[in-house]
Amino acid sequence: KGIRCGDLIYDTVVRFSKKIPTLNLKSFSYFLSLHRSINQITYFLNIPNIPNFQKVFFSQAVYTYHGIPLRVFLKKSSKVFTSGNFTQMFKLHSFDDIYMMETTKSYKNILKKIDFNNKIIQNSLKVFSSRFEGKDDTGYIKLMKSNPYVDYNVQFDNYQSIDGVLFLHDFYDAHKLYGEVIFNDFYEWAIFTLDIIREYNLKIAIKPHPYQIPESLRFQEKIKEIYKDLIWLNPLISNISLFKRNIKFGISHHGTVIPELAFFGIKCIYCAENPVSAFNIGFFAKNRNQYKDLILNVNSLKNCNNLKTEVAKYYYIHYIHKSSDYMIKRKVVDGINIKNINRMNMKTKELLN
Repeated sequence: KGIRCGDLIYDTVVRFSKKIPTLNLKSFSYFLSLHRSINQITYFLNIPNIPNFQKVFFSQAVYTYHGIPLRVFLKKSSKVFTSGNFTQMFKLHSFDDIYMMETTKSYKNILKKIDFNNKIIQNSLKVFSSRFEGKDDTGYIKLMKSNPYVDYNVQFDNYQSIDGVLFLHDFYDAHKLYGEVIFNDFYEWAIFTLDIIREYNLKIAIKPHPYQIPESLRFQEKIKEIYKDLIWLNPLISNISLFKRNIKFGISHHGTVIPELAFFGIKCIYCAENPVSAFNIGFFAKNRNQYKDLILNVNSLKNCNNLKTEVAKYYYIHYIHKSSDYMIKRKVVDGINIKNINRMNMKTKELLN
């Protein structure tokens, strides 16, 4: 019916089957998700009054539960919005932009319209740097159990000789949020990277994600046992402690650690589109061979000369220069102070009034 949803089915099976965080084509959970997706498409395509809806709102654009009806409504030419990302109040979607978060393309378009003077650059860097002093610059830290930028005196033991750090993700999280990826899931990415570290005996430590769902934590322990010959860090070691330890580089699939590394002048390798992809920050691998080459030849990589300026531009667009795509009372909802709005505990009427 022209509704592409393979990515949604994949992420849904990984997230909710809770067995292994990758896709088994012979599993019952895959068959069930595929069957439900076909039913969803049929159901939403046959609702007779769909063409009469001028605006449609979803909380998210990931997984089949949200993503399939969202894409059906797009096919019906409705204006479709989501409010599930943390940097926009409402995002307008199109068939060219089905992702929940803002994309590299949208950021490049915004970049063309802004005159980055020295005041903007310095203010962005100042606000960003407050994060490393333990301040909640984004408003997201209060949603966590502990502050990832506060040093809780976790010891490094005998890890003084590491050159880099691999920053793992929650294995069951949706991983295709910003655009194209070269690995199907976080499990494939992690195993591919861990095998490189082991094969070439690289001095790269692994830092597990400090805020994982229980299923991810249990699976991580299984991986840790398989790769027990590698260096595993305590997940509660703060990033600022790692940065000040003079590591040469970091590796991430995508994530907030990329601009953080860049802020400290540390090289970063990543392999999926994300907010920094529109800027000259880090080293973006476009395929698996390139990703491997970047890791093995990291010593020959050189950061751009104006790295902190690029970080400032990213921070300004991603966190400060924010606006919603949805008009309320003929005014664009200002997203600059979105972090002060507790959307998690608000009713829809309260949000839209």
